[in-house]
Amino acid sequence: MIALHVASASDGGSQFIEVDMPIDNASADTVAVSVARQAAIFSERPSEFGSGEAWINHGRRIEADYAELERPLAIASVLAELQPLLPTRYAPLNAKSGGNQGYLFSLEPRAGRLLESRIVAENGPTMPNPVVAAIDHAPIPGTTKKALIDARIGQGKFRLDLFDLWNARCCVTGLNIPSLLRASHIRPWSESDNAQRLDPFNGLLLSPAYDAAFDAGLLTFNENGAAILSGSLRPEAAACVGIVPSAQIVGFQSRHQSYLAYHRNQVFQRY
Repeated sequence: MIALHVASASDGGSQFIEVDMPIDNASADTVAVSVARQAAIFSERPSEFGSGEAWINHGRRIEADYAELERPLAIASVLAELQPLLPTRYAPLNAKSGGNQGYLFSLEPRAGRLLESRIVAENGPTMPNPVVAAIDHAPIPGTTKKALIDARIGQGKFRLDLFDLWNARCCVTGLNIPSLLRASHIRPWSESDNAQRLDPFNGLLLSPAYDAAFDAGLLTFNENGAAILSGSLRPEAAACVGIVPSAQIVGFQSRHQSYLAYHRNQVFQRY
């Protein structure tokens, strides 16, 4: 079972998202996704656990949405990409692709994004997003729910705030055609808490090519706002879509720093 931490504390609580993926070995399937609705709460031991000393009488309870996948993901199909992203200790799979004994294993966001993208690809774009479902069921105001869900797709208040912050222009190219501008999260939406999801300083207003490369981790920016290209994005390929190695964010502010540092460390594919 893999516990994948993809978001963190929100509004003083300890809200997180946990994706449970039963894995016994490389030939097994990922059959379900579970997402926490809210922070863990104090709770007495469930009655179905029975009596006795095997379990303590109280602990932490997490309400979650659980959904079985219509098309389970075969771990073997992503093993070559997944193995390099696993921790050297306490990994769900060992070097021989067998399963390690354990109950929950924590993965880095890169591994989580890989599994998430493959699950969506396997089940199709119409697959209900479990994180959106969890937000919809969470005990937060309806207006906040809408803002959070809109922000996931770069719409609503988040997009309007980015238009204000960047003067309705791509922060790199200066493109000012609204229909071609993308409101892109710096720290991915799925790995942000609720405040970060709506924070305009966690966003860049980008033209399509820069948005796609940034989202895919093929492009990032240093602490001065200068572009860094992934080794996987050759200069000649970048030139084909209008991306230049000398690109620079115009209007970069100090409040972008922590988000860009996260992108460089957790999203950017250096090689």
